[in-house]
Amino acid sequence: MVKKILKIISFTLLGIIAFALILSFVLWAVIPVYNFPEEAKFSGDKFYNPYKDYDNTHYYRANFHGHSRLTGGLTNGKDNSLEDVFYAYRQLDYGYATVSNYHHITPATYYDFPLIPAQEYGVNVFKTHLLLVGSTRKEYYDQPLLQDANTIQFRINMVKPHTKIVTLAHPAFLNGIEVEHMKKLTGYD
Repeated sequence: MVKKILKIISFTLLGIIAFALILSFVLWAVIPVYNFPEEAKFSGDKFYNPYKDYDNTHYYRANFHGHSRLTGGLTNGKDNSLEDVFYAYRQLDYGYATVSNYHHITPATYYDFPLIPAQEYGVNVFKTHLLLVGSTRKEYYDQPLLQDANTIQFRINMVKPHTKIVTLAHPAFLNGIEVEHMKKLTGYD
């Protein structure tokens, strides 16, 4: 009986692994190969400073990357309800705040801050995630295993028309986005 159960578990695990590998191959097959621009050092006689003439008499504290309980508690923020997160933002005197759960845009009904829809985009092994601020639709496509610069660029290009700001979320975490890739990528903010 135990051998039969172990055999079933083994075949199930092998099936899951085989499915993941086939899915990854299919997803990689649709990704184009990009001709990235040559890396170039800054040239010019001055840097542009968008804050040069800014009236800095009043600042707002803001956060666009926070999580609440989602997907049965499998994600970061597993111990926090949406209400808890927004309550904490209010207690800390934030002027702008959002909850950017994975592939989920928090409904306006939860906000008593200015509504800035956002989501964290990515469910891959090495945390190659993007933060989409000002999202107009949920994004799901992802490559679950290793991602090179072509894969990341493809994902940026896919979401750019549907979001105001595309940022690279926690690139150093688990080496999610390597510096060599960041030197090539374009179109993120």
